[in-house]
Amino acid sequence: MGRKMAMLMTFILLFLLAAGCSFKSGDELYCLPQAPDDYLKLQAQLDEVIKNGAEYAAPQAGNNTQTVQMVDLNGDGVKEAVAFFRDTTSQQPLRIYIYQQKEEGYEIAAIIEGDGVAINSITYTQLTGDNWSEIIVCWQMSTKVQSMTVYDIKNFSVSQMMQESYTKFAVCDMDQDNREEIIVFHADKGDMGCHADYFDYDGKDLVQTDSVQLSNGIDEITNIKAGKLVNFIPALFVESQCAGGEIVTDIFACRNGRMENITRDSATGVSAHTVRYYSVFCTDINKDGIVEVPLPVKLPAYKPTGSDNYWMIHWVQYALNGTYTRALTTYHNYSDGWYLILPEKWVENITVSRSDSISGERSIVFSQRTGENSAPIPFLTISKLTGANREERSKLGNRFVLMRDADGTDAIYTGEFAANQANKTYMIGKEALLKQFHLISVDWNEG
Repeated sequence: MGRKMAMLMTFILLFLLAAGCSFKSGDELYCLPQAPDDYLKLQAQLDEVIKNGAEYAAPQAGNNTQTVQMVDLNGDGVKEAVAFFRDTTSQQPLRIYIYQQKEEGYEIAAIIEGDGVAINSITYTQLTGDNWSEIIVCWQMSTKVQSMTVYDIKNFSVSQMMQESYTKFAVCDMDQDNREEIIVFHADKGDMGCHADYFDYDGKDLVQTDSVQLSNGIDEITNIKAGKLVNFIPALFVESQCAGGEIVTDIFACRNGRMENITRDSATGVSAHTVRYYSVFCTDINKDGIVEVPLPVKLPAYKPTGSDNYWMIHWVQYALNGTYTRALTTYHNYSDGWYLILPEKWVENITVSRSDSISGERSIVFSQRTGENSAPIPFLTISKLTGANREERSKLGNRFVLMRDADGTDAIYTGEFAANQANKTYMIGKEALLKQFHLISVDWNEG
């Protein structure tokens, strides 16, 4: 009874999360049978597997980590139930049960069996374009070894389409044929180096059509982001850590049906233009549907010391031919959680400094550079105010509120232009500053 109650509470919680569910994001899997009777019939089927010696074994990673997932696998508008178990008495201990809904309840439509210590992840995708979802299961063979298997489940008859070891992988429609492809990344440090294998459906089988090198010298692939190039061409932005500590971005896209690394220099073997020693990652920073690559530039300091570490970031957009254009430039402050889009007239001639002398007040001062040996002229201060008297301090001097933090800290961010600024070139006005000030999104520095 305790197990049934726990499962019931899980189902109720998932149901409450179901609003706005989308198949692509994985949230569709939260949508559960509507009628209590449907749930009870499904629960009876799950209990039967448990009674025979199995235990629940939900996927450990990815978007789909629920023990029981509801997804329309055959495109008929009715969701099947996919449940995950481990039976240690079996030669193949990992089991994925697919239950199809019938008028009288749920019945087992298919079972996928696998080896390993756990199911690392599961992905539902459209590789063949026949409305039936293919299932990608990543089996955790050991702490360091993972194996990916792709299953065709058409008519609920399970057949293996491919099996591959991998470091990371991505699924997306790279060639824009309305069918997704699989790109498997291998972080090999031997003769082959780090490379990506491209698998496409040829009407009969999943076949490897390309194998493309990543930059030389990669120590670890840290992040893969699907996004768009200029003209909204699909691409994969692959961020890696190099042996020397730097970060490099390789960009993969399809041209004339073949996958290429559009940023890798064939002479040097490195995507040299994207190499950086500052931990900031690709994102669509201006929300125009195109992913920007960050190119950090260290800001010069007046009488620099070893502790100076302020960066301006040029964000560039790539075209399919490997050329790039700058979309915008920012200064961002990770420690205080905000960034500022810099006006073009600031970019070439500013410096910044920090002022933390007052408790509960962390400030960045923007100044105009006037020469190597001349003191810069401050023209703007942005502050993050915390503490009980933050409201009073937000009204001091010429301060005005830029934003209030809603993350539970109730911090107040303020701007203040220098009162006696003689050079008006750097004055952009309150409204312009409000538009250009933003809080940093979580995924900016996720590797």
